[in-house]
Amino acid sequence: MTIAEIITVGTEIVSGQIADTSKQHISKILTEKGIQVLFQTSVADNKELLKSVLGIAGERANLIIITGGMGPRVTSKSC
Repeated sequence: MTIAEIITVGTEIVSGQIADTSKQHISKILTEKGIQVLFQTSVADNKELLKSVLGIAGERANLIIITGGMGPRVTSKSC
């Protein structure tokens, strides 16, 4: 079974300045495709913190999706 973790990157997300709707949307799509989303993580715009979060995610999930952060907002097509 595929175990997924969704990581959203953005200081504006962790500080509460904006709502994180990406995780909800991505989780819904993955679940509909039979992928089990067991973890959702948010991290500030910080390279070292992101590296740490990726290391942890790599140990507990075999699919990692990263969205947002460190640049302009881009909308992508769903799975």
